[in-house]
Amino acid sequence: MILLADDDIDDAELLQEAIAVIAPYVTVAIVTDGQQAAEFLAKCPDDELPAAVLFDYHMSPFNGPELLAWICNHERLMAIPKFVWGTLDEKTYAEKCKRFGATQYFVKPVDIRGVLHIAKSVLTLSGI
Repeated sequence: MILLADDDIDDAELLQEAIAVIAPYVTVAIVTDGQQAAEFLAKCPDDELPAAVLFDYHMSPFNGPELLAWICNHERLMAIPKFVWGTLDEKTYAEKCKRFGATQYFVKPVDIRGVLHIAKSVLTLSGI
């Protein structure tokens, strides 16, 4: 299972569909803000933790880097591969996310080929 937190439901569903095409055995849990993502992870039993998490960079009340920092304070969550995506191709965004433990920062793509590439990368880098 992959946890996907994005306040743009269209983006979230597009990535969910791309993952289903590549790996139909993988479920994607979608939440629409950072607070819901933190609550999901806090309540998740250890044996049901997601195999990966992907967060939108710009969300409220917690954005991607803030969620990464929150995860760093919870030892049982630290081994989960963490990914962030955002609309801006800013080097500082990627650096900030990696500093907080992100495996990769992706720029949200403009076409389905790009979404499929991100889905494949998340699956591969997570070992799913």
